[in-house]
Amino acid sequence: MSHDYAKKKKAPTAKSSGGGLPPWFWLFTGIVSGLFIAFLIYLSTLQPGERSPATNTKSNEHELTRHIKEQAERMREGKETLKKPTFEFYQRLPQMTVENPKPAIKASTDTSSKSYILQAGSFQSFQDADSLKAQLIMQGLDVQIQSVKDQQGKSWHRVQVGPYSTNNSLSKAQDVLANNNIPSILIELK
Repeated sequence: MSHDYAKKKKAPTAKSSGGGLPPWFWLFTGIVSGLFIAFLIYLSTLQPGERSPATNTKSNEHELTRHIKEQAERMREGKETLKKPTFEFYQRLPQMTVENPKPAIKASTDTSSKSYILQAGSFQSFQDADSLKAQLIMQGLDVQIQSVKDQQGKSWHRVQVGPYSTNNSLSKAQDVLANNNIPSILIELK
């Protein structure tokens, strides 16, 4: 099979851009020109006598040093005395009292009818109360949840430990709660 290569059509070629500049060059030139113009506008807004912040800081330090030297000179001449600071807490501190949040329980020998519970928390979410209950049960405490409604009708779930009728068992429970960073409120049952 013969083929005439002389009559063959040439494949179309992409036209080269010749001596044109690439687009990234024009982008770069535009950005540099814009920054230069912004710098010139910034320079035009500065006042002729205005100093830069670094120069202002140095002048402030120099002025402060000069002021301290003048004050020291007045003190040497006896025109000025050094004023000592006064502190009020020396007078206020003895007047203040700190209340112990842990109420003292009287050590009584009779265990007649008084018993106590410790409230370890009060939550609006039952899941939060149940989580604390599980944590306290793992510590070996007798725990129950009491659900109540407040005056606005919101439900609260109280986590209560006890009841305890002896001071010894109550103190042990308070120690367990304190060691686990759980604040508690002592409530006397009637």
